[in-house]
This record gives sequence, structure tokens and C-alpha cells, in this order.
Amino acid sequence: MSKKLKCVWNMGTDCSDDVEEVPFFSNQIKVPVCSNHVEQHQFVMILHKNGYDVEEILQQTPEYRKGEVLVLKLSGLDDSDVEL
Repeated sequence: MSKKLKCVWNMGTDCSDDVEEVPFFSNQIKVPVCSNHVEQHQFVMILHKNGYDVEEILQQTPEYRKGEVLVLKLSGLDDSDVEL
């Protein structure tokens, strides 16, 4: 039986139970990360891509970042090409 993967990403929030090895840095490495933290990381990347300051983004709550991404999506800004 294979060993259960543990999420190595710490974004200050709880992990979800669905940890998978996720490719990062153009598929150069695979890191065990839960879907909750992948989503949160994508929100940070989307906001940064749209001109938000990374340090300020990271000071905000996950709910705030999610809301800001929703605002960007509703305003028609493209956010589909962010990489992990």
C-alpha cells in the first residue's frame, strides 16, 4: 500500500484531503500539494499578473484574494494563463 502524501505548502490555512504531486517550474519538479493550496496559489498569481503587489496580496485573507479574483473575472480580464 502506498504512503499517503502530505501537503508541504503552508499558506496559513487548512489543507484539503486531496494531496497530489503537482508539477512546478515548467514541470521541473513535482511537489505534494493539496487542491486548496493550489487554488490559493493560483489566486495570488492571478492577482500579481493583474498588477497587485505580492507583499500586499499575501497580507490579505484567502477570502479577500478569492473575492478580488472574482472581480477580475467578472470585469473580463484574462486570468487563464498563470503557471504554478
